[in-house]
Parts: sequence; structure tokens; C-alpha cells
Amino acid sequence: MMILFASMACLVAACGSGGSDKAGGITAPATLRIAAHEGDYFATPFTDEVRRLSEGRIHVEFMPGRADGDPADIAVRSAKQLRAGRYDLAVIEAPAWDELGVTSFEPLQAPFLITDQSLFKAVLASHLADTMLAGLRSHHVVGLSLMMTWLEHPVGDEGPLIAPSDFQGKRILAPVSRVNDAVLSSLGATPVHLNFVQAQKSLARHEIDGQEMPAFARPNVWLTGNVTFSATALTVVANEQRFAKLSSHERRILREAAAHAAQQAAANMARDPELGLVEGHCRRGHVVLASQADLAGLEQAVRPLYAQLESDPEIKATIAAIRELKRRTPPDRAPKIPASCSRQGGATRAGQDDPSFLDGTYRWRITRAAALKVGGDANDPVIGKVASMTLRGGRFALTVGDGSPDTGTFRVLGNRIAFDTPYGYTNTFTFRRGADGTLDLTPVLPMDPGDQLVSSSSPWTRVGPPVRRPR
Repeated sequence: MMILFASMACLVAACGSGGSDKAGGITAPATLRIAAHEGDYFATPFTDEVRRLSEGRIHVEFMPGRADGDPADIAVRSAKQLRAGRYDLAVIEAPAWDELGVTSFEPLQAPFLITDQSLFKAVLASHLADTMLAGLRSHHVVGLSLMMTWLEHPVGDEGPLIAPSDFQGKRILAPVSRVNDAVLSSLGATPVHLNFVQAQKSLARHEIDGQEMPAFARPNVWLTGNVTFSATALTVVANEQRFAKLSSHERRILREAAAHAAQQAAANMARDPELGLVEGHCRRGHVVLASQADLAGLEQAVRPLYAQLESDPEIKATIAAIRELKRRTPPDRAPKIPASCSRQGGATRAGQDDPSFLDGTYRWRITRAAALKVGGDANDPVIGKVASMTLRGGRFALTVGDGSPDTGTFRVLGNRIAFDTPYGYTNTFTFRRGADGTLDLTPVLPMDPGDQLVSSSSPWTRVGPPVRRPR
């Protein structure tokens, strides 16, 4: 009986780890569960590398479902589940770990410290990356690599967020993290944590005043290009017990795959640099730059937070090392922002006209010529489709092709019509109305090229009264 139990134990061990030969190579397939959804932008390069390096002998199993329905604290939950052994691997935002008591990544979140991608890259390429990952050991997690992503800036929906006074009383959407919350609270703002669906609804209802976002921010918002809240990195990690059960060859593959994925992430950031993203936002929104006085005011407001962070000797040493790197790393050039990019545009809420004179159902075709005119994608899949717009009583319903309708409200002021979209931003157009009811719209820039293409590709032909009551 004891021999039978021993044989069964050996079989179970082989199934769990992917049996290895005496040299530590893989002899049987191993399956590892990762706390990420299929197609995750950053997890996929890691899992692809695992498959390539193991020649398919290590299979990585993704979480079921889509990320859209994940809760706001999904990163924290995934970290807990990895630590508890529900998952073997994960790619988790570094800020989430401070909710579990891991403080080693907090220097990346220290406000206004890492201010450009050159410094961010230098930090992750230095010994500091290993120092930060080492903070996971006491939580029974193996840190495999740190992946570079983007810098987080303040984004305002109704106006710019530049000086401390601009943040007072504002509700700012931010990732779940103790340090993130402390930064916003230091500036007098209220941090708000919502999942993707909740955020879209709250933004559409104007319940959110701003957001922490990278420079590829939502359209028509105010991006403060030279104020950086934090540098967001991703941790590629493994459950300690599961990792220990793998062969030395399998462990080496995971470490090498994680390193390759980190290199690929850094290369992706270099191909689409922060500077280009900031300047590119002028095509779809507003960009403002804080003055030296504004920057000094922001730094003064967060000094108590720095004192709190630096009360931990290890964090203080890491922050000091980053400051030293900053002195030795040539900064990225400052963005060149045209004056028109910072100018307020669009319709105001005061003095609005009764919008009911525009009530009706309109149709128009989206054209390739329009895509080229607005600087959009000449091969955009919407080209050639017919768009349909229903306007009724200040509400709209827009359908492109056979897609589901986008609904929202609209306002009219003189010859301007402003559509408050379900995605939390406003698109404003000037319009001319023909005798037959046709509407010819011209975008009030800045505006996302895709929105310009869909809404002003060709004149809207009025085909009759409203066919549905927009919700």
C-alpha cells in the first residue's frame, strides 16, 4: 500500500510541474495558470515567450471572460489570489501591491519624481528594479521582472488641472493604491475607484471631474503634459510554492521570458514615446503646461506625503537613488504645444437654444476622402458604412452600420451643436442647415480624428421624423 501511495505521489508531482530529466530539462508538459485575460496587451508577450522558449512544453492558461467586467480593484484581488495559490503567474500593476503591504514599489509612485521616459527607463535598467522586486519575497511571491509602461498625468474634463487650487474638491478617477489616494488627497481632491463600465457611466453623467491617465488620454480632455503623478510599471510574478516545484530549467525559462517581455515593453514605449503622445493629444484634446510656480506649489502640497514615505529607510534610499539617476540622465525635450491646443472651445451651457428644431432622423455615408481629410486611417473599417442619427428633445442616438447605438445628450448654441457622448467627453461642431433639413457639420478642434470621420464625413440628410426615442 505504501508503495502504491508513493507511486501516485510521483505521478501527481510530475503532472503538476511538468516532469524534468536529470539535467533539469522538461520531459512532460506543464500547465500554469495566469491571472490575466486572453489577449492582455502586456501578459501576452510574456506568455508567448514562455511558449517559444519551452517549445510549447509549458502551457499558460488564462482567466475566463473579458477584462471589461473586472472590478476596480482587480489588480489587488489578482495579487491576493496569486499569493494564495489560486494562480501560478500574474502580470500586476506595481501600485496595487501597496494595498497588500508591499512598499518597495512606492518610489515609482512618488509624485513628480520620475518625470520622463528616459529616467523611467534608466530606473528599470538599474539595480533598483531588483531591489523593488525583492520586496515581494516576504509575501511568498517571486518577482520575475518589471515592465515599463507609461507616465500618469492629471487630466481634467471641464478644465485644466495645473495648480493645487485646481484639484480642490474635484473627484478624480484613479487606480486603487494607497499612495495614489494619498497624492490626490494631499492636493485636496477625492480619489474615485470605478471599473470600466462604472467609469463610462459616471463620466457620461459628469460625476467625475478628472482622471489619472497616460498621454493617450480620452478625447477632448485637458492633459497637463509636464506634471507626472507616477511611473506605472507592471510586475511579472509567480507564486513562490508553485515556482519552487518547477524544474530548474522551467524556472530559467520563466525568468528569461519575463526579461524578454520587459525588453519588448521598453522597446514599445521607445517607438511611441511620451513626447509624441503628449503632442499628439493636441489633435484630440487640450494640452497645457504647468508653470514653474505651479510645479513648486504642487511639490509643496505633497511634502508631508514625502516625509511619510521617507520615514522608511529603504524607500528613502530608493528615492535618493532615483534623484541621483535624474541628475545624471539627460531629460527628454519639452513638448512643443501650439497656443491653439490650450484654447477653450466648444459650446457653453449658458444661453442654450431650444434644440427641438433639429429633431429628426438623419443618414450619411462615411467616406475614405473624409478619412484622409481629417488625418484618420484610410483603411478604417467604418469607411463605406452608413451612419444614422436620431435627434429628439435634446437627446441623440447614433448608429454606425449594423452596430448598437451610442446615446447621449446634445446642446445647441447659435450655430454650434455639442454632443455629450456616453464616454464622458463632448464633441462640438458648427453646423449649417439647408432648406430641406440637411445638416453640414464642421468639427470644432481639437477632436479625435475617428470622431471627426464618423460625424462629419458627409452632410446629414434628413430622412424623416425621429424613428426612436433616444434613451
